[in-house]
Amino acid sequence: MAVNDCPKPLAFEGGAACALDLISVVFHEATPENTYRSGEATSETLIFCHIRDGRSDGAVLSLAKRVSSIWSACTGASEGEVEVLVALYPAKYVVRGGERLPEAPRV
Repeated sequence: MAVNDCPKPLAFEGGAACALDLISVVFHEATPENTYRSGEATSETLIFCHIRDGRSDGAVLSLAKRVSSIWSACTGASEGEVEVLVALYPAKYVVRGGERLPEAPRV
C-alpha cells in the first residue's frame, strides 16, 4: 500500500475549528544501533500517542489498535513490529498557541 492510499483520519465534532488542528505528528528517527528489546537490536517501531483524558478504555484501545494498523499499512511493517503507547493528560494541562485545548469528546 502506498502512503497516498493510507486511510484518511476520521473527523469528529468538537470545539475546534478542525479536528486535525488537534493532531501533531513528530518523528524521531531511532538508529538500529540505538534500538534494543530484551538486549537484542531491533528495527521495531514505537509510537507514543499523547491525548487529552476523558475517553473510555475502549476508545483508547481502539485508537492504539488503529494507529498500529495504519502504520503497518502505510509502511509495510508487520504489526508484530509496532508498539503503540497512549498517555492521557487532563485538558486543563494542555496548551497550544497560548490557549487551553478543549475537553476531549466523551466516548
